[in-house]
Amino acid sequence: MAIEIRWTVSLSASCVYAANVLRQGRPLADARLAEAVTEPARHLIAEIDAAGLADDRLWKHLLPLSARIENNRQLVETTLKKAVGPNHSNGSSVGRLAGCIADLELAVSKAMPEILDDVSVGAPHLMEPWNIRGDALLRSIGRLTDERLVVTGAEVSFVYPAERGGGLAALLHNSAMVEAIAADPVAELPEWLRLTWLISQLNIDIPIFSENIGIAHRPLFAFLAMLPPTLAAAERIELARCNLETIDLALQTWRVVGTPQVNMAELLLNWWETYESSKPAWNVALAALEQMVWPR
Repeated sequence: MAIEIRWTVSLSASCVYAANVLRQGRPLADARLAEAVTEPARHLIAEIDAAGLADDRLWKHLLPLSARIENNRQLVETTLKKAVGPNHSNGSSVGRLAGCIADLELAVSKAMPEILDDVSVGAPHLMEPWNIRGDALLRSIGRLTDERLVVTGAEVSFVYPAERGGGLAALLHNSAMVEAIAADPVAELPEWLRLTWLISQLNIDIPIFSENIGIAHRPLFAFLAMLPPTLAAAERIELARCNLETIDLALQTWRVVGTPQVNMAELLLNWWETYESSKPAWNVALAALEQMVWPR
């Protein structure tokens, strides 16, 4: 049975995604977007801080939910229930946060009224090759690792290319966000391969794979663990290479940030080559990687 991907486009998702790029201290590549987003994003971030909310935990839910929920008050209420708990009932903070998101959307709509048209133009560059080869590539990744990693379906939200190439995997929501860019900024790593890598991460949080990995480490760990097998599967169809240079390029191009101060490309390649030569159970290999990245 084919993997079912639900493709979505949302103004709110593009706005919240861009605000999150700024929150993480990275510049926006589009000057118009940066001018529109910077001030309302600052207000949103300040309001989250003033409400005493768990910053990272909240954004892990706000980002994927922004692609699904159009009503901003409902978006904030659902996000808070997921991030803080069902008993969070501070109506004033809900109203203020919803207002900040509305201000963010309004600023972007005024500065870039064609933003969703731009997203729709870029989306086919990723969607069309994925529809042709993505399912087979994901299943190849599963054969190289553990077939239980292959999702039966997922949601992919296209967002405006805030960084001219980027995306994120939302493990808690079985969804991914990816920038709808009309051309590959790095020829060696097609953007639809980045998308495949993001989707490949979505089942890594099931207990058999993640129960011994700290919750705070899991998103970064998923990024790291699925990078070599994605490149190895791509190498089999002559789409990319799985070598030191390409792993290093992927770490930079796909913005795997927050890694410990080690030569991560070399570490990942050594880990993957050891795995391929000995073929332990995938959860055993993941435990070994976790120990290599964060030795106790």
